[in-house]
Amino acid sequence: MNLKAIAQILFLNASAAILVSMCLLLAKELTGRKATATLIPVNTPENAVFLSEKKVLIGRSQECDIMIIDPSVSTNHCIIFQKKGRFFVKDLNSRNGTFINERPVGMAEVKDGDILRIGEKKFIFKAE
Repeated sequence: MNLKAIAQILFLNASAAILVSMCLLLAKELTGRKATATLIPVNTPENAVFLSEKKVLIGRSQECDIMIIDPSVSTNHCIIFQKKGRFFVKDLNSRNGTFINERPVGMAEVKDGDILRIGEKKFIFKAE
């Protein structure tokens, strides 16, 4: 790997960290309350999603709290919920699975910095 490639990687990582911080600040400003966690899309045009409720349903359905329109995402794909200050994700028998750091999960704790994959959509999980 040459020096230019390393510099580009470092710039992208620094830019992503700045963007995450700015998204969290914006969430606090817009909602008037503290965002407890954020899903930040990886390499997709979707916007960051702020999780401030105790339980969030994710899927393709219009009834979901977070609707992701993508054929790899099931109608009711997964739930992210809080329990005693910790976050968990539970797959709802989705067709393409829910993954934390590329490991398939039925139900598992999701921690700050984890990569959450819902179908083929990837998000960085950022907890405050």
